[in-house]
Amino acid sequence: MEESRTRCGACVQLCCKRGLSYSMRMTPAQILDESAKLVDAWCERRCLYVLGFVLQGFPLHCLHTDGWGDFRMGLSKAQQFASKEMTDAELEMVNKLLAEMRSWHW
Repeated sequence: MEESRTRCGACVQLCCKRGLSYSMRMTPAQILDESAKLVDAWCERRCLYVLGFVLQGFPLHCLHTDGWGDFRMGLSKAQQFASKEMTDAELEMVNKLLAEMRSWHW
């Protein structure tokens, strides 16, 4: 998890340099931390259908917009097609993460 936090800090710096602005409700680092918690929970419960979608873009393969786009697309597909494997709290968090990422100005 420590490596993830280091990458998150680098991600925030890179996003700012590249002109990606976000609403400040959740920073990219917070989104990655919450996403890691979700993935851990899904791994523990072996929610393979959800993981099949989400792991296509997580962890981010690059810190540029392509990486975030792939992650958002995987999370969105999981929301649409695998929400039955998620708890209500997890689905609520997925909705929150997606809404936050959609509010960013690329």
